[in-house]
Amino acid sequence: MPEMLNEMVKVWTHKKWVEERSKKEFGPVPSGACPKVKMGEALDAFFKAAQKGCQLGHPAAEALQEKLKTYLAAVEKKYPKFHAHVKGMLAKAVEEYAKTAKDVVGAAGKYGENRMLIQNTMLKIVSGMTTYPAACKPLHDALTAFCVQAAAAKRFNAALDATDRAPLLAAVAEWSRDWSRPSYDKMQGAFGKYPLGL
Repeated sequence: MPEMLNEMVKVWTHKKWVEERSKKEFGPVPSGACPKVKMGEALDAFFKAAQKGCQLGHPAAEALQEKLKTYLAAVEKKYPKFHAHVKGMLAKAVEEYAKTAKDVVGAAGKYGENRMLIQNTMLKIVSGMTTYPAACKPLHDALTAFCVQAAAAKRFNAALDATDRAPLLAAVAEWSRDWSRPSYDKMQGAFGKYPLGL
């Protein structure tokens, strides 16, 4: 399972939804208060997608937002307290998740391009086309940025769970301490484990 976004845990589960609408202070609100939307099923669908990563979670969150709008419009007059509660808690949590997931998808979109750029730089160093010391700092900066994108990639798609950035981060840190060729070779090995694209 991919790394979970903090915003995801704030979204109510199907069970939590039933618990909230069943509270006397809000009505209780009966099942089917909005005939057009089955919120429990909508929440189940969101979590099923989001657990696979933001690639699927982002569109699922947008779909859930549309269902929430329909539901809220239907219950606003008859159950104003529940309307305010859902809008301030669940709808806000889904909005926050959607925004963060969109950012993750955007960062992951640059993954393949930046991986290829780093790989080409490494090849130039190995082939002697670029002198080793002169290329150290720019390559270090590129790798540091890539580690951030790799984290986004892991959240982007569950299939990328194997892209553990810890070894690469450790190798980059070690290389930045001595800029030695052995450290460089170790770092290159860690980088090589990342897939070419998403």
